[in-house]
Amino acid sequence: MEQYESRVRAGDYQLNHIPTLPDAIKFVRIDGPRARQLADLALHESDLQRVLSMLEELNAATSDFVKMALWQLAVITFIKCFVGGSARIQLSDSVIYGKTPGAMDAFRYLKNIRDKHFVHDENAYAQCVPAAAINDGSKSYNIEKIIAFTSTGVTLDQSGYNNLHLATRDALAWIAGKFDSLCDEITVDLEKVPRATLLEYPDVKIAIAKPEEVAVRRPPIADPTKRKRSIERLRAKPNAKRQQSGSGCDECPHQHHAAPRMRTTLERPTKAAQSFINARRFSSFWPR
Repeated sequence: MEQYESRVRAGDYQLNHIPTLPDAIKFVRIDGPRARQLADLALHESDLQRVLSMLEELNAATSDFVKMALWQLAVITFIKCFVGGSARIQLSDSVIYGKTPGAMDAFRYLKNIRDKHFVHDENAYAQCVPAAAINDGSKSYNIEKIIAFTSTGVTLDQSGYNNLHLATRDALAWIAGKFDSLCDEITVDLEKVPRATLLEYPDVKIAIAKPEEVAVRRPPIADPTKRKRSIERLRAKPNAKRQQSGSGCDECPHQHHAAPRMRTTLERPTKAAQSFINARRFSSFWPR
């Protein structure tokens, strides 16, 4: 699974040249179930590579505030690839981690941190106790101050950090294998198409997202025409409510939020989850 980087500042983008593919004279957009799956895998790969970058930056950071911010964003971005959202097919945790002892426990722990602490406040990792400070009785009043005592549980520790790193690399390895397999299958199919027909396929164009598209669900394959129609439909119904698949919250209208609530206490990782970081050869990274 090779990567090519291109940066666009403004306007639409058309792919015309990749330096490492000097013999390519044209890039055409492909569609179909395999192509859509390929696109989803590429987006997951991009997200998971960012997770690894966040963990590297976290390891080098000196500020506890920056470390915690990177940790939260890394966990949220990682779980994003497995739950919620309808614009792309989600990765399957059971397929990727089901055969590795302790890996599913580690994954569920990270998911619970994301679902019930970082994104939604449901478990006991964030608590607040209102209190009244009573004086020594030498004054004409008894209450010195009303206070609110807050506490936040620690989620960034050695095992959590290492488990996220391992889980991310395992997911990337699975994506790479699946991606290459799909590329081979698509290549076989396209080689059966006459060259003249291939050259008539649409160019590869990406319309840079605009602020008015923030609430628009994108089509499966980047297609400026389909995106334009989606924006026009949204403008025609500015007050239309978003369709939800269940009774999920307004911030995250996805199926996993419509499921029955789990208990609100978040346990520490099980022994199986802890052993996951020790059962593999891994160069340990840990924030100084």
